[in-house]
Amino acid sequence: MPKTIAVSILLLIGCGAQALAKDGFERVSCNADIAKALIGQRAANERIVVIEARHKDLGLKDLGSIESSDNLTTISWLICGKEFVLLEHNSDPWTIYDAVEVRTPSADDVFIGPCELNGKEMKDSVVAVLNWPPGSNPLKLREPENQRVPAIAAWRIDEKIRKFVKISADGLLCRT
Repeated sequence: MPKTIAVSILLLIGCGAQALAKDGFERVSCNADIAKALIGQRAANERIVVIEARHKDLGLKDLGSIESSDNLTTISWLICGKEFVLLEHNSDPWTIYDAVEVRTPSADDVFIGPCELNGKEMKDSVVAVLNWPPGSNPLKLREPENQRVPAIAAWRIDEKIRKFVKISADGLLCRT
């Protein structure tokens, strides 16, 4: 086999392997708009440790996920030292519809789930940064369940348009 054909075959195999390794983080750079780079990307269905290892340059770390509905999942990631929550559609392949940076001093401060606004239960799930009482231990305060904690920032998950919608945190309490 001529040398140029062998080199071409190796290049094609290498390009094919790269194409298979897509996981939604290829366009992310720590020096750019991370949320914007993620929106519209297709997420990979592979082990988290493989994805994290592939993107060591981003300091990528999975912080957990919650199914928001039958069709949507919210996933928290540490990317470039900042926490982001991604809204993914549970299809094959999964699609990242929205992403929002949540500025918080600790992972215990991010909440995804039901909240009430001015004493009335909200119909949509919420991503909120909670305002734990000073000096408290969030792990201990979560017991008993259904304790209500005020939020300092929040986004409503709009399932129809598959987006995070920024809302006021005034009067917002979330059940831990």
